[in-house]
Amino acid sequence: MTSGEHRTMIQLAAVQVRSEPGQPEVNRAHAVPFIEQAAAQGVGLVVLPELFSCGYVANRAIWDMAEAREGGTARWLAATAARLGICLGAGTAETDGCDIFNTFILAGPDGTIAGRAYKANAEANVFRRGRHEHLISTPIGRIGIGICADNQYTAHLELTHRLHADLILMPHAWPTPAIAGGPVKEKDVADQQRRMTELPVLYARARGAGGVRQPGRPAGPDGRRARPTDEPQHLPAPRPVTNRRL
Repeated sequence: MTSGEHRTMIQLAAVQVRSEPGQPEVNRAHAVPFIEQAAAQGVGLVVLPELFSCGYVANRAIWDMAEAREGGTARWLAATAARLGICLGAGTAETDGCDIFNTFILAGPDGTIAGRAYKANAEANVFRRGRHEHLISTPIGRIGIGICADNQYTAHLELTHRLHADLILMPHAWPTPAIAGGPVKEKDVADQQRRMTELPVLYARARGAGGVRQPGRPAGPDGRRARPTDEPQHLPAPRPVTNRRL
């Protein structure tokens, strides 16, 4: 660390919970005890998965679940972040009255919405693609956002680096493929993994059964892939991250 730099330590937590499609109030209430547990452990930034509030539904049924920009999820994030004195981020479906977006919203400890990121890749038949810079400035640093499939594109991570992010949040509904295939090439995965090691990364994914088979899960005795348990999981010890750019 060179002279004149200021070092900030922050604890991070990913709250990986089950989301029921079309039941945002139930999903938000279910997550609260886990968020409170993290805050009680000294965590300063908590992240929930992609489309956490409305549930992951990759078809037009999700259009009826989309919220207005200042809808229930945004208000809940702001109020919960302010009550616990943390940064809190989560995904939901939002509408501007014309288009539907796969949105990640980040609230600050002052109870304001620090910023939004809109998924730019995949599910183009359902969501309007976001072409904005996925970078949110907060009191704890410049936070890059990669929503699920966005992280499969090296151009997205390269842009995050060029914008001098201090930390990358990666909210997912389903995990990164263990084996490359289709439009995702082995070189893309290798480049992604290399870039992921250059900055702190917080990865959050959904739990529970879903309509999409999850790559990388072991097959059960009946030949079908096993799914994660729906039982509550204890949070691990908070992860310290050193931010030297602030």
